[in-house]
Amino acid sequence: MDKLIEYVDKLIESKSNQEGIIIIGGISKFISKLPDTKKLTDFLKKLKKYEHIGIIVVDDAAKMKQCAYEPWYTSTFNSASGIWIGRGLTDQNILKVSSINKEMSKNYKNDMGFLVLDNMATLTKWIDFIVKTVIVMKNKVLVTFHVLEVGISFDAFIPVNELVCKIKKLVSKSISDLLNMQEINDKDYLLLNKDTSTIYHNNDTIIHTDIRNGTELFLIPIVKGGNGFVSLIKN
Repeated sequence: MDKLIEYVDKLIESKSNQEGIIIIGGISKFISKLPDTKKLTDFLKKLKKYEHIGIIVVDDAAKMKQCAYEPWYTSTFNSASGIWIGRGLTDQNILKVSSINKEMSKNYKNDMGFLVLDNMATLTKWIDFIVKTVIVMKNKVLVTFHVLEVGISFDAFIPVNELVCKIKKLVSKSISDLLNMQEINDKDYLLLNKDTSTIYHNNDTIIHTDIRNGTELFLIPIVKGGNGFVSLIKN
């Protein structure tokens, strides 16, 4: 949390326009690991000041309800907008909807839900998160990056019309800035599909690869030997 606060402070000081989305899956568990919620409150205040980074919190309805009256929640989120997955929209009070209809009381599974915007609920088809896929944003996919070099993993939306080389550079620079490790940004990396072992070429466009929502990717540093060949060490 301290590093995230420091990172946003740097963005504000440099008057950066760098955009991003932070997703906290299991907000109640996340909070339980904090000594108190003050740092979370401070962090959210800085995000609001910066304006270019959005935040999505995810949890079960019962656990989210426990957070709904906390100062950090009420100062950042509102009950007029959100996403409800599955059944039970009519039986909850976290999201406020302006009107109730028969669709809202049906026994939906996890591949259906409601998008609530300005108190208006729209029935929506979602990709079931049991298969490790989530909301599809326009022209973007949500993937998981595993950066073994520094022992971190994180989810990120990446544009499908971008080249692999630019995605690698963007990710390495973000990690470099976050951890204050310039050497990460100075290296070249391979992008490897965890499930298929596919190695993507720099000039590949994301949409023309097999990278889709839920894809897990390894970012592996390239070690160049004296003979000019690239060595990939795989355990």
